[in-house]
Amino acid sequence: MKINTISTKPAKPESIFFSADYHLGETRMKILQRPFSDPVENAEVMVANHNQLVKPADLVYIIGDVICKDADPEVWLPWIKKFNGRKILLRGNHERDLTDSIAGIL
Repeated sequence: MKINTISTKPAKPESIFFSADYHLGETRMKILQRPFSDPVENAEVMVANHNQLVKPADLVYIIGDVICKDADPEVWLPWIKKFNGRKILLRGNHERDLTDSIAGIL
């Protein structure tokens, strides 16, 4: 008789990536000389570029400043789900006021 087991250990990633400073929700496109019309277009391009390289099973460390300091976390943190990979988020200076309660948003 075959017994099925469920592993609680995450699968070994194919690749490991390090990234930082996404600044999702940034509105100052002209000042920062970004070629986007608004923050949504900027985020969509970032997701598309990221997902061309990173596979869903890969591990991604995002080392701070995932959202812009003036951005609404309830709007922009859910965007992290659109990026491929198992993500480990480290708070940067833009997230210093966020608490562990943001885990419910993600």
